[in-house]
Amino acid sequence: MAVKMTKSFCLLLLKFLFYCEILQTALGSTDEPTVSPGDVNGYFLDSLLVNYDGRVRPNFGKESVLVNISLQVASIGHIAESTMDYRVTVFLRQLWNDPRLQFTDGSEPVNVDVSLLKSLWVPDLFVVNEKSANFHSVTKDNKLLRISPTGDVLLSQRLSLTLACNMKLHRFPMDQQICKIQLESYAFTTRDIDFKWAEGIAMNIEESVELPQFFIQSYWTEICTRMYSTGEYPCVEALIKLQRQTGYYIIQTYIPTLLIVCLSWISFWIDATASTARVALGITTVLTMTTQTSSAQESLPKVSYIKAIDIWMAVCLLFVFSALLEFSAVNYMARWNEKRLQKKQEKKQAADKLLEDEQEAAGESSFANGVPIFENQSHHNSKPEMFREKASSSGFLSGLISRKTGRRTIKNDVEQYIACNNNLHDYPETTLEIEHSKNVVDEEFSDADENDQAIEQKCQDLKKVEANKVVNQSEQSSDLSVRVDEFSRIAFPVAFISFNVVYWCTFMR
Repeated sequence: MAVKMTKSFCLLLLKFLFYCEILQTALGSTDEPTVSPGDVNGYFLDSLLVNYDGRVRPNFGKESVLVNISLQVASIGHIAESTMDYRVTVFLRQLWNDPRLQFTDGSEPVNVDVSLLKSLWVPDLFVVNEKSANFHSVTKDNKLLRISPTGDVLLSQRLSLTLACNMKLHRFPMDQQICKIQLESYAFTTRDIDFKWAEGIAMNIEESVELPQFFIQSYWTEICTRMYSTGEYPCVEALIKLQRQTGYYIIQTYIPTLLIVCLSWISFWIDATASTARVALGITTVLTMTTQTSSAQESLPKVSYIKAIDIWMAVCLLFVFSALLEFSAVNYMARWNEKRLQKKQEKKQAADKLLEDEQEAAGESSFANGVPIFENQSHHNSKPEMFREKASSSGFLSGLISRKTGRRTIKNDVEQYIACNNNLHDYPETTLEIEHSKNVVDEEFSDADENDQAIEQKCQDLKKVEANKVVNQSEQSSDLSVRVDEFSRIAFPVAFISFNVVYWCTFMR
């Protein structure tokens, strides 16, 4: 009987303790559990959240919450000039103090599950120049939440961001760019929250970070507090200065275009009459330069200002096109000279034919019924055959026989020779020589019988002078196209070398 009473008493005692436990749980306990850093359990986490409201910031109604930010850049991806953005993977760390999360048991910070973030107040930090972003969750969410006994909260997150980078491409591809990572509070003003970079190493870029077209010249951090219509908001930014490497563009753009320009100069060593070869070479180089220009612009945005590579391409295209125009000018000179010589030849043939006709007419008029008009003059009786021979051999002498006087009217007949030979009108010097010769002949040779040979010799000399004038003028006109090519062989390379000196000294500084 006593045993049964003992068992009943134990059961009642257990029930009483159980109900007391339930009641204590329902009413809440003000006693903080005693835990050690190595034995964190649910009771500890629950005790931290007792009387905790995550909807209200720490120090509500008092001083602003100071958030220390640090940034570690793990990698920098492709930097796109066409879209003016770049991709970066960072470890973003935020540290702030929340007095409501202080605990006295233990002296070391405690890492807790990131699911607790849903119940905690967290700064509303966002990336201002972000185009797209994503968290990493393999194999679990890449986040760290650490709470220290003093109430300091450390939140670390791994993020992949596509960020806008406003580039100035005036000196492209010898340009430098500064890309930013701007962090700002979205809802809290500086009265509630304040951002600053952590002391010591606020920003770090891992040594393994390498870029195909850039190298990192320097990086630093700044404060960028913003003023909007709704108030003043805290902001911090990290800046990365990038220097573009020109090796790719020198190999793929500058050297090929330079060789194309040099190739266009080969036409200066090709004969001006070889129009097929020179036209083919000129058009080929122009089209190739156009293709190179289009290829260089494909990866660049359609900006309204002039870039360094635009100047290079435009000047190279100008040199190539100028070489083609130079051939056009030289070819025109050569064809014009050929036509000019042909016309002169036709005029000369027409004048010779006219003189032959006058010669025949003068020869027939020199004899009346087969008897020379000078046969009654003693000093001409022995020379009818000589006059006939000279009349048949020289058009000039055929006009020197006068029917009235039997003497040679030198002055008038020389003028008749000048009028018949139209080629002499193009050579004033020759005309002056003929006028002078005409005066000399008129003064020195008054007797026609004694001076036939002298007159004929003077005419032959004048003909030689005329022929030499025509040949010299033709040679000079023919050599003009050759001299233009010779000048271009020197002028084009010198001009292009001068442009290169100015270009590279200007943009490589």
